[in-house]
Amino acid sequence: MGSYGSRRRDLDQVIGLVLSGRLDLSRSVTARFPLREANAALAQLDEPEADHVRIVLLPWEERP
Repeated sequence: MGSYGSRRRDLDQVIGLVLSGRLDLSRSVTARFPLREANAALAQLDEPEADHVRIVLLPWEERP
């Protein structure tokens, strides 16, 4: 749905830390969806019983 309590420069710093390998967020990603399934991803975020930390939208199809 978005990010709470962060500014654009905070996001830029986090991206820099991830790209440099100093911060690994992979374990906090609870689901991945191709961009064409963005509506399904948003619907999951809206489910009260869901326990999603982070859902990532991918601009490509992920292959198994």
